[in-house]
Amino acid sequence: MEKFLRENGGHLSVPLSVLVFTNKGITVQLPASTDGNDLATKIDGLPTGFRTITDYAGTYGDRERYDSSVNMFMNLVQAAKSIPGMKMLIWLGPGWPMLDDVNTQVDYKSQQHVFASLVAALNQMREEHMMLYTAELGSPDANTYRYQAYLKGVKAAKKASYSNLSGKVLAVQSGGRVLGPDNDLESQLAACLADANTFYTVSFDVPHAASADEYHELKIQVGKPGLTARTSAAYYAEP
Repeated sequence: MEKFLRENGGHLSVPLSVLVFTNKGITVQLPASTDGNDLATKIDGLPTGFRTITDYAGTYGDRERYDSSVNMFMNLVQAAKSIPGMKMLIWLGPGWPMLDDVNTQVDYKSQQHVFASLVAALNQMREEHMMLYTAELGSPDANTYRYQAYLKGVKAAKKASYSNLSGKVLAVQSGGRVLGPDNDLESQLAACLADANTFYTVSFDVPHAASADEYHELKIQVGKPGLTARTSAAYYAEP
């Protein structure tokens, strides 16, 4: 991160803020700045080390890390309302557990909660022009692409699962990207900021919804070979 921030003499093309999220919440929040050298110096002075979520292992620890991460993510989406223009949230690290293990039980009440959170997250990100990107160090393994099985839109609570709220799924659904894992975090961050410099705003008239949280898929096709436009994958309309 320091190497990336100090590139080009430390001049960032867009204002960048840094937040450190631990089991105690956001413990550090560096104000938005285009001065990469200043941000790098401040990051270098932050304490490092392993952090535990609970004293439990296995499923219990995963569930608490999932709940804590999703709650923090939803808080960040809410906070985006106070920031004008396009916003890009880059989540560094492996993200939170998908909880798609066969031993994870999902009752209908939990499905309703996940669905309500999904509706709120996708609608608010679209309305606030906010995209989620994930960047990660490491090497691909058997779990790297598990999120792709959950990219299909969720049309009703009875179809919802914890994995529909995983970071990588939300990144794709918001129009963002999933980068890595590899050993070049610097290039991943550069790719994210490159996207921040080129974007368009497209509006449309929303058709009348027959029921609450009515699912509508969104897609933009570009009439030129080799070009792709990413956007919110869907929205939920209200009567």
